[in-house]
Amino acid sequence: MRIASRFVAGAILAASVLAPVAQAADTKIGAVNITRVFSQAPQAEQARKKLEKEFGGSKRELEALQEDIIAKQEKLQRDGPVMGASERAQLERDIIADTKDLRRRSEDFQEAFSRREKELFVSLQTGVFKTLVEKAEKEGYDLIVGDGVIYASDQVDITEELLKQLQKDYKASGK
Repeated sequence: MRIASRFVAGAILAASVLAPVAQAADTKIGAVNITRVFSQAPQAEQARKKLEKEFGGSKRELEALQEDIIAKQEKLQRDGPVMGASERAQLERDIIADTKDLRRRSEDFQEAFSRREKELFVSLQTGVFKTLVEKAEKEGYDLIVGDGVIYASDQVDITEELLKQLQKDYKASGK
């Protein structure tokens, strides 16, 4: 009787160990290169263009102010020794005031740019993950892995399929 109980216990143990292996054979797994998706999706390009449209003018203004400061500094260095004292002092004050203005405006610009970039990224991320979940449910995936994957064969890498779906969604949205 003891031998039979050991046999049954061994069979139960073997079945419990082998069941996940048998079940894993039916598991559909996919891997996504999220970095590639966020750099190549048309929605990401659209976000970059929005940032350029919204902040390009301010960036050019800051660059022009910086060039003006450099020109004034060069003039001071070149013509300073032959300038009158009051003219030289005025140019120095202008350079200091413009430099402070540039620094303040640059900080404001960077804060606004970073805030808007984050908003657009969150929106992009939400859309990509929504599309990915819909794809996984529609095509019967049990597991999709992203960041932290050390290796994924082409057989499980669905990045290209996801990018195609994102392009299709982008075109369908009319943007």
